[in-house]
Amino acid sequence: MIICISFVGYATWSVWDYGKEREVEEADAAIILGAAEWNGKPSPVYEQRILHGISLFEEEKVDKLIFTGGRGTGSDFSEAEAGRNFAIEQGVPAHAILLENESQVTQENLRNAKNLVDQQGLESVVLVSDPYHMKRASLLAEYVGLDAQPSPTPTSAYQTNETKIPFFIKEVVYVMGYMIAFPAESILGEENDLDSVVAKARTWVDEVEKQITK
Repeated sequence: MIICISFVGYATWSVWDYGKEREVEEADAAIILGAAEWNGKPSPVYEQRILHGISLFEEEKVDKLIFTGGRGTGSDFSEAEAGRNFAIEQGVPAHAILLENESQVTQENLRNAKNLVDQQGLESVVLVSDPYHMKRASLLAEYVGLDAQPSPTPTSAYQTNETKIPFFIKEVVYVMGYMIAFPAESILGEENDLDSVVAKARTWVDEVEKQITK
């Protein structure tokens, strides 16, 4: 029981801690994790991520911005394209922007971004996402081999307790799932397939949510 309580406590603390504002060292690029786009325009959640990436660029903390995210069903724009267009409207030069526009979920964002980073010969990156999403994103980044500095957005579209609390709890549960699934895969000697690990964690998360909502 003590171990379980400690585990939940650590996961909760880590999600909270990774969401704190922090200084970052200069890096080659900022990877901005995709979120919903609405008819080519970034959603409020995505806009906050983009604006934070732009601020890092304007402060000369990063030289390039990497936008991630593919097209949703029936959409004419990818999340990455929506991010690029918005950033250019805000004054970021097109030559400072790179796109990864095939991914649909966070692990694909990061895996494809890692390939792009390697192709471009970039050596250091900053990871940009929402505060409560930062810990999970950092775990996935580490798993795909990205040594990324976390840089959560200073503001979020999740403003009320009705939106913040469920989001926070869900991220804590996901982090616990990953913290169990990643070491278990290594111990069992299974092939390092990120999708299978995430699927296992998601199954565990779904089961926990069922128990909570009973």
